[in-house]
Amino acid sequence: MAQGIVRSDVETLIEPQVVQEIFDSVTKDSKFMQLARRLNNMTSDTTKIKVVDELPLVYFVNEEKNNGRKNLTRMAWDNVFLYAEELAVIVPIKENLLNDVNINVWGEIKPKLIQAIGNKIDGAVLFGVDAPKSWGKGLIPTIIEKGKEVTETGKLYSDINDVMTKVEKSGYNVTGLVGGVGLKGKFRMMTDTTGQPLANTEIGSLPRIFVDNGAWDNNKSMLVAGDFSQAVYAIRQDVTYKILDQAVIQDPSTGEILYNLAQDDMVALRLTFRMGYAIPNVVNILDQSESRYPFASLKKNDVVKVSEKVAKATGSILGKTDTDLQENVEISDDGKVTGKLKYIKGFTGFSNTPKLQNGNYLALKIAEAENKDVRVRLNEEKKVDPSDQVVVFRLGEQEIHQPVFVYIDGKEAYRLDLSGLELESSSGAEAIAMKSKVKVNAFSKED
Repeated sequence: MAQGIVRSDVETLIEPQVVQEIFDSVTKDSKFMQLARRLNNMTSDTTKIKVVDELPLVYFVNEEKNNGRKNLTRMAWDNVFLYAEELAVIVPIKENLLNDVNINVWGEIKPKLIQAIGNKIDGAVLFGVDAPKSWGKGLIPTIIEKGKEVTETGKLYSDINDVMTKVEKSGYNVTGLVGGVGLKGKFRMMTDTTGQPLANTEIGSLPRIFVDNGAWDNNKSMLVAGDFSQAVYAIRQDVTYKILDQAVIQDPSTGEILYNLAQDDMVALRLTFRMGYAIPNVVNILDQSESRYPFASLKKNDVVKVSEKVAKATGSILGKTDTDLQENVEISDDGKVTGKLKYIKGFTGFSNTPKLQNGNYLALKIAEAENKDVRVRLNEEKKVDPSDQVVVFRLGEQEIHQPVFVYIDGKEAYRLDLSGLELESSSGAEAIAMKSKVKVNAFSKED
């Protein structure tokens, strides 16, 4: 009869040197840790760093004033603390996997373990995902808060220069660039201002790290440039591991039971370690303001070209034609609607309410309504009919000075500016109608 799995069978996988190998590999898999500055290992839960908070002032000595007396100055220091926060990972292992002598169990487990730790550290540090309170909001959220973002223009070389300039104006020198894997191809095709591939340029010589462990969110940032020596971390070396064979493993966010080790014939390796992280953001001679920051970010240009989303409606519209309702209607890229809205009487297709059947009407087509939930709001919210994707507004002088909010699948997508519209008056419409009638009669008489 086959002998059962016991704790000692699994614990042989975790030799002391293997634990050290985990940490050596984590510092390579975590892209942040590759560029940041590692401090000495923490000897307690908290490490205090003294940073300059106020710079001294230097004066020229004036021999003609106060007999050349030297002025006094001061410096001030503040404390920045690194708190050892615990990271934990649990790796479930099938017992039959351990029994298979042809499989290198540790070789199977280690890459996944390292990747999981690297992902968690990078997500917390860069974007604040599940970050402990002592680690702050995350690099990208702080960059946004400090106003250190640059919007892409499509010219990557120039964009990176602008991002670096943000850092340099804060008194720091850029020591590296970090971005998502999708940035690799753009770097290969990037040229300098003369159209030449990057070679002997400052940007081309900077260390570049591409986050390939799943932690990078390209919707929040395309690239970060900064002085990574200002980002520091330290590891508290109270590493522990434990072998579990009777536990129930739950999803921490939902409470759902993922594994019942005893019932599923599994064992699990639980490994924990603790590290601290901070960005001291030391005051410097170039920028002593609170907005200084040693990092800046390039963000995607998410500006929607409204002209590609919205068009004037054409053809039959609720019993009228587009030429009955409006003329020369155009929508600009930034959402400004211009043109002339004719004054219409008896528009029964628009409403059963008599007082709403007369006035000026704007008819637009929003093609996305065919397969998405598109709603517009002026005075009230209405859903765009997915069958023809046309929405009609009844507008007065008050309404054209209010924005139209367009929501797609519950989120605001863009706004329409109606202030450029010309509203034909009821008297003007009557005058045109009378003029048209006279012409018809005159034509009849000539006939």
